[in-house]
Amino acid sequence: MRTETGTLSGPISITEDLDLKGMITGGASVSAGARLELHGMVAGDLLVEAGSHCELRGTVTGSLMSQGSTNVYGTVVGRVAGSGLVVHPGSMVAGTVH
Repeated sequence: MRTETGTLSGPISITEDLDLKGMITGGASVSAGARLELHGMVAGDLLVEAGSHCELRGTVTGSLMSQGSTNVYGTVVGRVAGSGLVVHPGSMVAGTVH
C-alpha cells in the first residue's frame, strides 16, 4: 500500500491501494479493486466505486457516495449515501445519511 502525505490536486481516480495522510483537493473516486485508508482529507466529493473499499478515518468536506464497501469512523460534511456503507458510532456526518 502506497502512503501519501502531501497535497494532490484532483479530481483524481485512485486505482491502487492508498493510505492518505495528506489531502486531495477537488474530489476523488476509488476504482474497483483499490482500497483507500483515509486518515487525511478529501476536499470535495468522494465516490467509492463497486468492488472497492474505503476506511474513512479522516474528513470528506463534500458528499460521500458508496457503491463499494465503506466504513465511516471520521467526518463527512456533506451527504452520505450508498450500499455497503457503515457509519460507526463516534463518527460525524453534518449532512444527511441515506
